[in-house]
Amino acid sequence: MDKFTELLQGSIYAPLVGHQERLVGRPTIVANEATLLVTVINESGLPSVFRFILRRQDSDPFEHCWMTTAVIPSMQFGGGPLDQPDLSASGIRTVDKNRPNERHDGE
Repeated sequence: MDKFTELLQGSIYAPLVGHQERLVGRPTIVANEATLLVTVINESGLPSVFRFILRRQDSDPFEHCWMTTAVIPSMQFGGGPLDQPDLSASGIRTVDKNRPNERHDGE
């Protein structure tokens, strides 16, 4: 676990820790593999986009569970704060980490 924590801190994956909000795209599933984009918003309002790849496990003790096999940084932005996008038609669900049980559909 120490190596995992070390990897996240001070690296391109650092935005995944302590982000203020996240946008989770709909997964694309082909056979036993799923891919989805996750955008995390830092405290300054700047986004970072990561592609998550998951694989459905086919053996015990995790049979039928989805496990992350890769997280690939796709984009990181600098500069001014992120403008609030209109997500109403995108299918992207936003989640505020301070209110994880509330769903926001770009309304």
